[in-house]
Amino acid sequence: MIKINATTKSHDFIVRPVVEKDYPDILKISKDIWEGHDYLPKVFNDWIKQPGLFVGAEDSTTHELVAVSHVSLLHDGTAWIGGLRVRTDYQGKGISHLMIKAQLDYAIEKLREGVVQRIACSTFAKNEPSKHLCLSYGLAIKKAYLLLSWNKACAPRPLHIEPWNPTWEEIEALPYFKETDQHIIQFFKMQKISKAWWEDSKKDFQLFKVNGIPGWIDQSHEPHCIVLEPNKDSLHDWLQFAYDRLGDDASTIILPKASLIKELKQTCLEAWSDWEPDCLYYVYEPVKPAEPQV
Repeated sequence: MIKINATTKSHDFIVRPVVEKDYPDILKISKDIWEGHDYLPKVFNDWIKQPGLFVGAEDSTTHELVAVSHVSLLHDGTAWIGGLRVRTDYQGKGISHLMIKAQLDYAIEKLREGVVQRIACSTFAKNEPSKHLCLSYGLAIKKAYLLLSWNKACAPRPLHIEPWNPTWEEIEALPYFKETDQHIIQFFKMQKISKAWWEDSKKDFQLFKVNGIPGWIDQSHEPHCIVLEPNKDSLHDWLQFAYDRLGDDASTIILPKASLIKELKQTCLEAWSDWEPDCLYYVYEPVKPAEPQV
């Protein structure tokens, strides 16, 4: 069990596992993140029970949990680093370094044991502190995706909605996954699809065809929709449908294909970062020591 005494610039902390009684502190940490819509309180109980790492930094004076971080063990053999949060009034004190070090120490040990095959994470491109933190600890950007949202100024169109109940074999054969090299990006989490992933994940999906285009609404973390035949019209229709169900949380994520982006710029849909890819995917690539000079 992890329990580490650590000191930053101005405070002493204990890095320890998160437990059920920490929930009120989790609410304090999350209340100013994503304008009060942080997913951490929603997944709190699952993260405590699931395999992986869920640790926090406790102020040794106040005994409050003021920061947390998490590592998920994904179905495709990825140790997924995420959930790093520092309470607003404790930011700038070096606690994020304690948190990411705890994550990497755990993930690297699992890599050595052969439990996982890679270590990965993602950040929002405009979150410069998180981006800098990832890069400084040996995580290299491998891919970038584009986040889109519904715009209330868009003119609604008639939608024909029908339920969709695909088999795993139908999912695996979709052209969408051939384009993504059999990977799925679920908002800010990426992994290779598998039957085990599908059976575990589909319980959180609402599967439909919207005007004949298959996809789903995923409410496992940040609510969003996945459009499995993305084009200018299908993205409009699916985001309209998602807005009807989710309100302002209606969003999706796509591969930033130049031809598609050119078409989307002519629509009313909103890109989070002025049509620049903004969901960054990182893989851990530790710097190898230089070969000795002969």
